[in-house]
Amino acid sequence: MDLLGTTQRKIEAFLGRVRALKAGDFAQQDAATALADIEGMFGGFREQVIDLAANQVSPEVTMNHCRQVLEQLFAYLPILGFLHRSKSASNPFEVYRPLRRLAQRVIGLDTHLVMSSEWNFSPHTLFRMPGLESYVLIGLPASEAHNALLTPLAGHEFGHSIWALEDIKAQILSSVSRESYDRVRGRWEQFQEYYPRVTDEKQLLEEGEALHALSRIQQLALRQSEEIFCDLVGLYLFGEAYLHAFAYLLAPGPGRHPEYPSIGSRVSYLLQCAPRCNVTVPDGYTGLFIIDEESIGSQATFLLSVADEVAREQVDSLQEHVSQYMQGRQIATIGEDNVGAILRSFELVVPPRNPHGLPEVLNAGWRARHNPTLWASQYQINPRREQVLNELLLKTAEVLEVQAQTDGEVL
Repeated sequence: MDLLGTTQRKIEAFLGRVRALKAGDFAQQDAATALADIEGMFGGFREQVIDLAANQVSPEVTMNHCRQVLEQLFAYLPILGFLHRSKSASNPFEVYRPLRRLAQRVIGLDTHLVMSSEWNFSPHTLFRMPGLESYVLIGLPASEAHNALLTPLAGHEFGHSIWALEDIKAQILSSVSRESYDRVRGRWEQFQEYYPRVTDEKQLLEEGEALHALSRIQQLALRQSEEIFCDLVGLYLFGEAYLHAFAYLLAPGPGRHPEYPSIGSRVSYLLQCAPRCNVTVPDGYTGLFIIDEESIGSQATFLLSVADEVAREQVDSLQEHVSQYMQGRQIATIGEDNVGAILRSFELVVPPRNPHGLPEVLNAGWRARHNPTLWASQYQINPRREQVLNELLLKTAEVLEVQAQTDGEVL
C-alpha cells in the first residue's frame, strides 16, 4: 500500500467535506471562519505529503508524518460535525451575538464563539484546539437548544476557558497537594484498610501504590476544583438565572461522575458563594436535588471521598479567583434595577427598549417564568406562555444586537 498516497486521499476527502460545509450559509460568523482556518490547516498537510512523496524520504519519516495526519483527522472530523450542527435551526441564533460579545469581554477580545445543538444532554465545550486556539465551541443538548432560558449554562463553559487562560490549576496545585497529604494522614487507619501493604506514612512520598493513591486523590480534587470554578463563573456572570438553568437541566441530579463533585456538593458550593455574588437563592432550591450520602466500600470510593474533602477546601480560594478575575475585566454582578425594568416590559408582552445586557434579560426571563400570575388574564397568550416568553427573550436579544450596533460596539 502507498502510505503517502492513501494519506493524501484521506486529506482530500476531508477537504471535500470542508468545502461542502462552506457552501452553506452560517448564521454564526465564527463557524465559517473556523472552517476556513481548518481548510488552510489541512491544505498545509496536503502540501507536506506531496513534498514528502516528491523527495522520497525515509520510511520512518513517512510513517511519522502520516501518523500525525491521521491523528489530526481523528481530532478534527468531530469538529466538522460540530460546525455542521451549528447550522441547525434549533439553535437560538438570536442570542448568539450578545453571547459572543459577553465571551469576548470575559475571555478575551480575540475569542471566537460557535454554539451547536448536540446529541448529549450535558452541555460541553471545546477550546484551545491546535490551530483554533481562539475558538470556544459550546454544545447544548439538542432537545433544549431552542430554550433561551438555558443560555446561562454557557457561563460554566466560559469558565473552562478562563481556568486554562489563567492557569488556575497551577495556582491551587500546592494547596491541593498539601491538603491531599494531610487528609490521607488524618484518615491513616482507613487508608491502611484499603492499602494494607503500606506500613509507613513516608511511603506517601515514595514510588509505589501509596504515592499512586495520593496522586489519584490530587487528580480528582483538581478536576472537581475546575468544575466548581466553572460553576462559580456561571454564578457570577448570570446570577440567579444560572441557579435556575442549573436546576432545570440537572435536578434532581444525575449519577455521580468522580471528576465532578456530587450534585449535593455543587449545590452547596453555589449557595455558599451566592451572597458574595449578590445572588439571592430561590426558596426551596436545595430541596430540588437528591443529596447522595457518601458511600465507602472500595479503594476507589475511599479515594473519591478524600478528594471530595480536598476539593471542598478549595471553594473559598476559587471564589476569590473568580471575583478578582471578573473585577479585573470590569464585569459587574447583575444589576437589580435593570432586571426589574426588563421584567415590567415582559409583563406587557413587549421587549424592553433598553435591555442593558444579556444576563439581566435572562434573569428577568426566569422571574417571569416563575410568576404564576403572568399573563393569567390574557386568554390568547396564557396557554402558550412558555413559548411566548421564549420568543420574547429571543426578540429582546435582537434588541440587544441593534442596541450594540447603534452604540458602535465592534465586539
